[in-house]
Amino acid sequence: MVILFKDVNGESSLLFDGNSNKLMLFNKNGKIIDFFDAHNNTTEKSQGKWENGIYRVESYTRNTTNKHPGMFEKNGIPYDSRNGRYGKYGTIVAEPFTQTDGKYRIGMAIHAGRTYLNFMERVTDGCIRLDSGFDMSRIVKFIKNDPLDYLLIINNKERQGMSNGVVTVGDPELLSYWNDNNQQWINVNENP
Repeated sequence: MVILFKDVNGESSLLFDGNSNKLMLFNKNGKIIDFFDAHNNTTEKSQGKWENGIYRVESYTRNTTNKHPGMFEKNGIPYDSRNGRYGKYGTIVAEPFTQTDGKYRIGMAIHAGRTYLNFMERVTDGCIRLDSGFDMSRIVKFIKNDPLDYLLIINNKERQGMSNGVVTVGDPELLSYWNDNNQQWINVNENP
C-alpha cells in the first residue's frame, strides 16, 4: 500500500500499521520518534476497524488528550484510569469522517486502558488501543511541544472502491508517501 500525503502544517503525526500492530510517532520533520504496540481489535457491535487512510486530529487533542471526568464503567472504575476504557491519559480523537461504505464515524480515537485484560483481548468500539498507559504518556509528553496534525492508517481495512492500493485522503496536494520497505517518508519528486 502507498499513502500519498502532504503535511501542510509541518507538525507531528501518528502512523498505525495493522499488519505489525505498531503505532509510530513522527516529528514535524517526518522522523520516527518512537513506536508502540497497538491494535485495532473491535467488538462485534462496533462499526469495525479504521479504514486505511489519512485522518485529521481534532483541534482540541492536537497537543493534549481528551479526558472524561465524572464518567465511570458499570463497576465504578473511571473511564480515564489504568483499568478504565480509555486509560489514565485519555484519548487522542480524529475529526468525524464518513467511510467509503457510507458509515459516519465520530469519536474514533487512540487510547490505552483495560490493562487487567490480555492486550489483544482489549477490544474497542473502533478505536486503536495502545498496550500501556506509559506509551500514551510518552505521546502526550511529545505532542505538548509538537502538536499532532494527522493520523495515518495502513494495512488495516481496505477502503471500498480502492483497488490500486493508493490512498489519498485529506489535503489534495501530495508531497510524500510512506515506504513500508524502507520505513520512511519519500518525497514524490524522488525515486523510492
